This record gives sequence, C-alpha cells and structure tokens, in this order.
Amino acid sequence: ACNFIGYPIRQKGRSFFVNTNSLFDEIIEQMATRIGCINDSQWRIGGFLTNCSSPKKIRSRNKKINFGSNQQPDCVIIFDADRKSSVILEADRLQIPIVSLVDSNIPLESYNKITYPIPANDPIQFVYLFRNSI
Repeated sequence: ACNFIGYPIRQKGRSFFVNTNSLFDEIIEQMATRIGCINDSQWRIGGFLTNCSSPKKIRSRNKKINFGSNQQPDCVIIFDADRKSSVILEADRLQIPIVSLVDSNIPLESYNKITYPIPANDPIQFVYLFRNSI
C-alpha cells in the first residue's frame, strides 16, 4: 500500500486524504502539506466525486481544494473507513484506487471495495507510523 501511495506522489499526481476523526487532523494535515496532497477532514457532501461538475456547492468546494472542475484524484486514502462508506462507494464507482486503514468492525461490503486495505486499529500511534512510512 505504501509503495502504491508513493507512485502518484512521485509523479505529482492527485492523492486525496479523507479523515473524519478529529484526533488525526493535525497529523494528516502535516502529512498532506509535506507531500503536496489534498486533505479533507470535513467530508460531508455526498456525491463529491461522482457529481463533481453538478451542484454549485460542490463546484465551489472543488475549486477550494484545487480539484478543478473535471479532475478526479488518482487515489483516495481514507482514515476511519467504517465511518466513510459513502466515500468508498463513490471512489469504487469511478474506479479510483482506495487505500484505507481498516478496523475489524468494517462491513464486508465496504472492505471488498477497498483496493489496498491496511489492517489496523484507530490508535493515534498507528497513524503516526503510517505518516512516517509514506
């Protein structure tokens, strides 16, 4: 998974971090800034990837995080996959590779759609380890 994530980063591709756990915000923000990726800790709008050119609210949000009107990320990296099954469904529908930290309580349907699952619990120490390995 780390090798896969490294490829779009080296090629100046668009990787997109999705996080809903406020404990991880600062760590993930630092990682995204350091490697030049997009970070979203406030993922609240369904259809963000699949309807990127539709509603005005989504278009203005795309500009805010520099996606442009028709661009989609090369990969999506999800923290707290059990909370963000809508992101998994959207990325899977668009065939965007998904890397995610997965816990034992994630539904099997969501787990099967993740391209590169990384078995882990949610402790902050593992997120630090993940950040340092990328």
